[in-house]
Amino acid sequence: MPCGTSISEIDLVLIHKTGLYVFECKNYRGKIYGSDNDEYWVSKTRNGAFSFYNPIKQNEGHIRALKSHLDIPMYNIVVFSNTSILNVHCNNLVTQINKVDKDIQKIILTMQSNQEKVKF
Repeated sequence: MPCGTSISEIDLVLIHKTGLYVFECKNYRGKIYGSDNDEYWVSKTRNGAFSFYNPIKQNEGHIRALKSHLDIPMYNIVVFSNTSILNVHCNNLVTQINKVDKDIQKIILTMQSNQEKVKF
């Protein structure tokens, strides 16, 4: 998707009546460390460690690109492979593939409940 003078590559979008759920998917193994505000996160395996750009911030860029075209609620979701062990501290949803279905269902139910409370 065009984003200013660059392109934003979005992994997955779920369209629901409660909004757009924008996914950033990572196929990393090992222990994953990070938080919302860290610029970089770390993946540690027995072979060593490497850092990678914070996937929440990466996905925020995707969401900004989408918001320049759409005026609807959007939610930032990061999904890691099941070979990762998450040690992250975030307000955004960071989960694994084997848990994402239940996590998304909880979010959608919460959003639906919140929207019903706001209706006049």
